Amino acid sequence: MTESSATSNFDNYIIELHDNLDRLREIPDVDEQCSVLIGDLAQAYSEHPSPMQTAMCLSSLFSGQKNILTFLRRASSKIELKKTKIEILQFLKFFVETASNKILPYAVELKTVLLIIFNVDSASDVRAAVFPILSQLMELSAGFPDMESEIDKMATTFLDQIGLQSSKTTATIKGLSLAFLGLLCKYFPEHMRKYADPLLLGQFLKYLHEHLVRDVVKFEMLIASGAMEGLIYYLVNFVPSAVPIQQTTLNRNKTKDDEKRIKEEQIRCESDLKRVYIYASRAIQTQDQTNLNRYALVKAGLELFAQHSTLFTEYLYDDYPEILRCLRAWNAHDNYDVKKIAQRAYDTFLLGVANALKEPNVKTPEQRRRAVQTFQYFIKEFRDKIDSPELEIRDLAMGIRGYGIFANACKLYGTEEDVKFMFVGLIQRCEQIAMPTITLSQATDVFDERFYALPNLLDALSAIIIEMTNIGEEFLGPLERLTVMTIDYYPRYQPKPQATTCSSVIKMILALQTKPNSYKPFLSRIVTQTLIRCCSHPLKSTVEQQLENYEPDVSEDKLKSLLSIGKTITYENYLPLWRSILSVTSLKEFDTSAYPIFDRQNMLVSLYDEIIDSILHIIDRLDLSVEKEKADEENNDEIATSDPVFGMRPVKPMDFQIFYNLVDFCQDLLPDQTPELFQKWIFRFLYDIIATSTKYPLVSGIYRFATLIMNICLKLDYFKSNRSVETTTTTRAGIEMMEIDINENEQITAVCSLVRRFAHEVLSRQKQYRDDLLVSCLQFIISLPSECIDYDFADYVPAIQLALSIGLTYLPLAEQTINSLERWSKSISLNLPNFYNQILPYLDDFLRLSYDQGDDVNVRAVVSSLQEKTRLNSKTKRVLPTRMLKKTKQIKHLFEDSDIRRVQFRILKYLGSLGNRINHYLIDDTSNHLIKEAIAWDNENHITFHVPFDDIKPIIHLDIFLPRIVDLALHSSDRQTKITACELLQSIMLYMIGKSANNRSSAAASYDKLYEHLFPAILELSCDSDTFTKTLFTTFMIQMIHWFTKNQNYENPETMSMLDTFMNGMISGRNASIRDFSGICLKEFLKWTVKHAGGYDKSSYLKNATSILKRILSFSLHPNSFKRLGSTLAWNSIYTLYR
Repeated sequence: MTESSATSNFDNYIIELHDNLDRLREIPDVDEQCSVLIGDLAQAYSEHPSPMQTAMCLSSLFSGQKNILTFLRRASSKIELKKTKIEILQFLKFFVETASNKILPYAVELKTVLLIIFNVDSASDVRAAVFPILSQLMELSAGFPDMESEIDKMATTFLDQIGLQSSKTTATIKGLSLAFLGLLCKYFPEHMRKYADPLLLGQFLKYLHEHLVRDVVKFEMLIASGAMEGLIYYLVNFVPSAVPIQQTTLNRNKTKDDEKRIKEEQIRCESDLKRVYIYASRAIQTQDQTNLNRYALVKAGLELFAQHSTLFTEYLYDDYPEILRCLRAWNAHDNYDVKKIAQRAYDTFLLGVANALKEPNVKTPEQRRRAVQTFQYFIKEFRDKIDSPELEIRDLAMGIRGYGIFANACKLYGTEEDVKFMFVGLIQRCEQIAMPTITLSQATDVFDERFYALPNLLDALSAIIIEMTNIGEEFLGPLERLTVMTIDYYPRYQPKPQATTCSSVIKMILALQTKPNSYKPFLSRIVTQTLIRCCSHPLKSTVEQQLENYEPDVSEDKLKSLLSIGKTITYENYLPLWRSILSVTSLKEFDTSAYPIFDRQNMLVSLYDEIIDSILHIIDRLDLSVEKEKADEENNDEIATSDPVFGMRPVKPMDFQIFYNLVDFCQDLLPDQTPELFQKWIFRFLYDIIATSTKYPLVSGIYRFATLIMNICLKLDYFKSNRSVETTTTTRAGIEMMEIDINENEQITAVCSLVRRFAHEVLSRQKQYRDDLLVSCLQFIISLPSECIDYDFADYVPAIQLALSIGLTYLPLAEQTINSLERWSKSISLNLPNFYNQILPYLDDFLRLSYDQGDDVNVRAVVSSLQEKTRLNSKTKRVLPTRMLKKTKQIKHLFEDSDIRRVQFRILKYLGSLGNRINHYLIDDTSNHLIKEAIAWDNENHITFHVPFDDIKPIIHLDIFLPRIVDLALHSSDRQTKITACELLQSIMLYMIGKSANNRSSAAASYDKLYEHLFPAILELSCDSDTFTKTLFTTFMIQMIHWFTKNQNYENPETMSMLDTFMNGMISGRNASIRDFSGICLKEFLKWTVKHAGGYDKSSYLKNATSILKRILSFSLHPNSFKRLGSTLAWNSIYTLYR
């Protein structure tokens, strides 16, 4: 759907709604029709809820004379449109949630219309649907001046619903009104202060007293839960009085009713704060509520304890056993929402008790005696749960969390030995429950529930460690295993436990940081182990390839297999954990006095250094050597190739898997996570990578590491000569970096020299590389800073041209190259304008791509990128079919905003930045163009085609079309045109061969000048990046070899044109694929020459064999190095036949 059509659709829906309202009496099912229109409107918006779509929908819904608000005003009193109004309000709830702050200009008007509906409409369903939207508006409008002036009006409106005149108000509306008034107190406390106490607080307490203490005729849970929810919001900004009301004395002779009444009166006379505590305690009582189908009141009571337990510290001393029992019971409940809130309430409750036990709150001997008694009770409860022989994970986790929260209290009311006893007991329990008998790789389908307790174990242990003087060496091993295992299982947790895991790991590192003797070895071992583990999972590209090889309509068994693949863990699943840990200085959770910023900064520096050191250590330990693949005995024919990777396989495949995962991991993590800390590692990291490259030159990941280093250097402006030089630098988080060992200028010079030498080595190597290895080298070349290539930029121009050529079918490389050109153009020392005539013509091909070709280019790009990563084992390489790729969501996502559009826009911006005097370089040299296009292939027309019409047989000469057809087949940027040209070219060549079959002596000889141009084109198309083109012409070339080796004469011009094409292909300096395929064709040429001759004992085969050897000998004596290489490749491809 285009943007203009989307806007008109929204407008049409609104207009149609108004038309239906105008003809309300004429349409029998007007409510149904209008609700269908709202459904269509909601669907039209929800399909593409982009920022642009939201802006257009805002305009349609709230602007103009006929909009959704005017419709609601007019329909507010129409009882016939009840369903429509509910549908509109539900859609507006979704829309306000999506639009967020963009709704603010219309917030007051929307609020006014909602209040009109609430006041005018009599249907409870419609009135109830108003509250979710109003609640969202209040949250978004907090601090918004226009809305603040409306608070009084809203407060009086809803106070009327819960006041004395509210007898006709339903329980649902009363409950929602109570909750909404509390929400107003949360977001607009200044404006609600005059209503808060005693008016609003009195209403909350009155309704709770009626429904939780007195025996009302009918218990209304919605009213009670609404009042409780309102109190939760109310207590955010207002604290009730802690002073009780004076009680009146009553007669001593009391009946049961009197006692009950007295008890009720005693509660009513308690302080407001105590009454809130009593009502919340009664709301979570479990005797009568465990079998309830609705848990609104329980959830509200638990939420109140979860958010405000610390307010009730002085009352918890009396009731803590009962409150603890209730919270544990709700923690064990089957309802997930109740259980989730109960877990938070339990932690907050324990925190409140632990705070009450702290030294400043315990002043008198009586208070201390009471505190010791309370402490002993809780510690006994926790210990019983932890030591329970039946392994109940829920109880265990609760006991562990309690241990951690009460660690400080243990030091206050016990001794150092007591703290150590807690620590030892917990460590021993960890050894029993958290050390698995199977590894993570074996547990792909088995995930024990006990591992959800691991973050709680870390929390408890870190809290205890802080209170200890030192940690014995014997305990470091279990601590390391526990921490590594917690990180290892991180991807298997749900989002909430994942967030808990991040904070638990940070707390453990911060706790160990206080123990200098144990910190360094602990950090070193856990970082190394976790990096190895997270990089030992399957490659991300392998998992994606498995998913993309599935058709959409699969059987049930295949669907199960597909789901298991989709759940496969890769290194990417660990990235949020590492990003969170490396953001420790900015996490709000740790922005407290318990975790000083200085400690967190020190942790970040030491952790980052340990990560980099561990990465280098892992790379050094990996065996990335390759060996020649053993050929099958049945098929022992070796293929001659200039590709050094062909036929190679890793000696240790698992090491390669770890390495490539490590490369991807570093590329995703390091550039964005405090890159300033990487500065002191640049020289060592680069030096180690170059040393590894010398040892393993065929591993593409090494060049990607070098590219990563260059990108970080560019981000830091590392090579800028005018960069301010200081011995210490301050990062954005205020982290002071350590001083580097040598003078900074000397280090920059050393790095620059190292980069220059390595870049020239890569330029030399990449000439014989292909696929992923070639792309990785080119990415390194184009990532180089101008300071490292300013003296000899001419040497890099061929690599830039090659990168742009490959970029036509692999757009990420093209985009990176354009980024580099923009960066280099700003350098004065580089003098790039001298090379524009060599580089800019390659950008013209991108501008010729039409917008609707972005899909094909993107698909080919993804095919290419996935194929590149599977090059090591070439004999088992699978080609990904494009039709399958198009069916995946990942590829569809690429088409939403075509990458080719973005690349073209970048090119235009780049050309614009150069000025209008440069643009003429886009057109290739005119003389070269004339040589290609203006010179005829032959001075006579030989290919005549009689068009078989009924009445006339016109003759068409196909010769004149051949140059254009070949050009389109080779260079057309429109894939459909390219494929059509390829099919036409094949058809014409089949027609030529068919015509020459009858008279091989004269007809064939007349085509030799055409074949001189056609055979090289066919050879190039056989090595095309497009899968269809490559498959079509590879087979066709082999078939033509079988035909043209039937020549009877020595040095037959037609056959020699084909042979010369193969020999020239052997010396192709820009395309290794052409060299390799030419070798295959030459071997096939000689093999079929022998077949046509009848065997090696027949002398007739010597005609073509002599021609081959004569050309090989000529090439071997040539001064051109590529021709000498070509002669070697040619001989290697055919010597097995002679042997």
